[in-house]
Amino acid sequence: MSAPAVPKSADDSAISSNGKSARFAAAKSVQVYEEASETIEATMAGLLDFFHSAFLRDEELPDGAAVEDGPRNGCQFIDIGCGPGTFTLKQLLPRLPSRCQRLVAVDNSEAMLDFARENRAHPRIEYRALDLTSEDAAARFVREHGRFQRVYSFLTMHWTADQRRAMRNIETLMAPCAECFLVFSDNIVLFDILKAMVAAPRWAKFSEILKAYVPETTEMKDITSLRSHLASLVGATKLTPLACEVIRTKLIMKLNMQTSSDFFTLLNPVYPLLDETQKSELKTFTIDFLTKHKGTGDPYKEQIMLVIHAYKSAS
Repeated sequence: MSAPAVPKSADDSAISSNGKSARFAAAKSVQVYEEASETIEATMAGLLDFFHSAFLRDEELPDGAAVEDGPRNGCQFIDIGCGPGTFTLKQLLPRLPSRCQRLVAVDNSEAMLDFARENRAHPRIEYRALDLTSEDAAARFVREHGRFQRVYSFLTMHWTADQRRAMRNIETLMAPCAECFLVFSDNIVLFDILKAMVAAPRWAKFSEILKAYVPETTEMKDITSLRSHLASLVGATKLTPLACEVIRTKLIMKLNMQTSSDFFTLLNPVYPLLDETQKSELKTFTIDFLTKHKGTGDPYKEQIMLVIHAYKSAS
């Protein structure tokens, strides 16, 4: 489970391989991220178990047919947007079939990856950097690490401005007969904060950066539109859709104001571009927004999760 990388300027893409995510460099920031994500992790694990019977079984998983398709006598999976590696280690690893020789966990934040390597290490997990929005990066990653028999991604796709391009890059990572399982949100509190900043004169100079992080799904208010959107994402590839589901969940994030304001301030894409005074102003803006909209400390009445399960043909 990941978060956006940091653009150096308004000209950088919304998710850039050059962004070092300085806001996550300190261990304290990772701790805030994990505390906020704790209840979400349980929901993601529940969705994973719910769809488990639809996945290829151990004996059905294809071997790597070529060097670039992964281990010749086994298979490898990839987790896109691993963040600090907690979900990868605690939830994905125990569910790996025995024939999966390695789980490659990727993120676009070097600070998150460093934390994961130091604190979430395991012999079957390799932590690597990957920019999901870059076609060149995806192709290079395949040349270096091979293709994958299963692609996981949890709460990462909604950070991607061009979700269709991200889907095509996921297709590139998939070996023949491979499958992907993607879970992401239609909208989160942070996107509402970013919209409020765009409308505020104080933050107008950052409007292009802020807009680039708000996905089109935030404007989709009905299930039919969201389902059509998911189908269009798969339709941008040659993958075969198995499920394009809109799932309503109830999430309870019992965060106090301090943790909530820290969490959403650190996640804000303009945060690393600010000086200390501006960072303080941003936190105040965030607290004011959360207080006004009661976005902290209370259960989410309903959180929508978008799910894509698709596979790649043998040819």
